[in-house]
Amino acid sequence: MESGIQIDQLKCPKCQSGLIYQLKSRSKIQCISCLKVFQQSKNFYDFIHESSLNEKSLKEIRFWEDLITKEKNKSHNNITNMNLRLKGYLENISGSVLEIGFGAGADLKLFSQNINIKKLIGVDLISNGSSIAESFKNRNDVLIIRADTESLPLKERQFDYVYSYGVIHHTKNPLKSLKECRRVMTNKGKLLIYVYSSHEGNILKRIGILVEKFLIDILRPFPQWVQISCCGLITPCAWILFSIPSKLIRSLGFKEIANQFPFHWAGNKPYTILPDIKDRLLSLANHRYTKKSLNSLLSHAELKSEFMFEDHTGIYCVIQKIRPY
Repeated sequence: MESGIQIDQLKCPKCQSGLIYQLKSRSKIQCISCLKVFQQSKNFYDFIHESSLNEKSLKEIRFWEDLITKEKNKSHNNITNMNLRLKGYLENISGSVLEIGFGAGADLKLFSQNINIKKLIGVDLISNGSSIAESFKNRNDVLIIRADTESLPLKERQFDYVYSYGVIHHTKNPLKSLKECRRVMTNKGKLLIYVYSSHEGNILKRIGILVEKFLIDILRPFPQWVQISCCGLITPCAWILFSIPSKLIRSLGFKEIANQFPFHWAGNKPYTILPDIKDRLLSLANHRYTKKSLNSLLSHAELKSEFMFEDHTGIYCVIQKIRPY
C-alpha cells in the first residue's frame, strides 16, 4: 500500500457537504454547511454523536459492542469462508477497498497485509474504532471510521471493492445500506457480501428459524438483562437439540447431513454457541433472504448479482451496478 487518504474523500453524513479541519483544533473536523463538528485523530474519524441518539439506537450500539469486543473470537476472520464459496474471488481484490462492519478487525488486518490494496477504509457503528485505528497508526493508507452504514460519510465512486460479511442483514434498512454501498463504488466496482439465508430447502434450519422468530417476539418486551439471562438458558438446550446430534451423525461419516443442523459447528462445550444465540435473538434487526428475495432487493438498489452461492451457512454474493453512473 502506498497512497494516503485525504479529508476531501469524506463528507458530512448529515447534509452531504464537504468537511474542513477546525482552525483551533486539528482533532476536530467541521461540516462547511451545517457546521456539525466531528472528532478526528491521525487515522480515525468519529461521525457518531451518541448524545443525539435515541434509546433504541444506543441500545443497538451497546449490544454490538458487548458481543464483538467481549465474546466474539477476535482472531477469527471471515475472508477464508468467503473466498472458498466465491471460488477464490477475494484473491484478486485490489485497488481501493471499503469494509462495512469490521467488528473486531480480523478481516481488516488481513486486507491491510495485501500489497495490491492501495487504500483501505473500515466503517463500523461501535466505539472500538479508535483502538483498531491505533494498530494502524503508522499507516497513511488505512482509515477507520465510526459511522452508520445507512449514511456513509464518504464521497461517491471511490472504491473498487466494498466488502461486508454478516452486516447487511442486521441493518435497520438493508435497501438503504445497499444503495450507500452502490453510491461509493466505482462504476466497475464490486460489492462482496454474506447474508443470512431463509434455508427454505432445509427443514431442520427452517424449524430453527421458526423457533428463533418465536423467541424474538417473546423476549423483545423484556429488559436487556432478562433477555441476556434467557439466552444463557436457551444456549445449552440448543446445543443438546442441534449440536450433539450433528456431532453424532458426523462421527458416522454423514458430513453433509450433519451440516444441515443449526449450530453444527459448535465445540464440546455448550456456551461456545452463546455469542451466536445472542446474535440471532437480541439484535434489533435480523433479516433473512432467499436467492429470489435477495435479487429483488439488489434490483431495487440498482445492483445485480454477478455470482451467488448458497449453502448451509448462508448466501454469498458478488454484486455489480446495473447502470454505472
